[in-house]
Amino acid sequence: MTMKAEDTALARQRLLVIVAMMLETLYEETAVQVLATLRPADMRPGGARVPGTSYELLAATATRAMQQLLALRGGRADALLAALADADIEARLASLSGRTPPELGSLYAHCTADIAAGGSDTLEGAMQRLYRAAEKIFTLTHMRRIDEQFHKWSADPAGIDRMPVQQFVARFIRNAPP
Repeated sequence: MTMKAEDTALARQRLLVIVAMMLETLYEETAVQVLATLRPADMRPGGARVPGTSYELLAATATRAMQQLLALRGGRADALLAALADADIEARLASLSGRTPPELGSLYAHCTADIAAGGSDTLEGAMQRLYRAAEKIFTLTHMRRIDEQFHKWSADPAGIDRMPVQQFVARFIRNAPP
């Protein structure tokens, strides 16, 4: 089933806003309480990655942590976060085995109306929100790469759809906050 252009555009915005909201929570005291529930035994090399952290977890554990972080900002995107965690692991395994990894566009079916994420009515607004949240977490070198990516996306928004999930995750989620 193919999505209409306006639905695809809205899904892009929602995905970027959800990630921005999770990154924004990392500067709230309550985020520490969420992340403190994760134990070394929960960590899995090659697992699903949690925004703004270096945590790699079982998909279900990563989904729960992301849901809790998002809830701190009044957001909700249960199906999208579960799909993101699963797709991150699947994409990393695909890359290692030479298969084609899933692209971000494959997650858009989960960017439905049941998502609670406000604050960005345009793709440009969603990118700005994500950029501001990332700026607080990532190094200057990392932000240069993010800036370059945003320029590409501004010129070709459909490039977001074609980006492999693991590259997106690595770009915005891989590094731990300072």
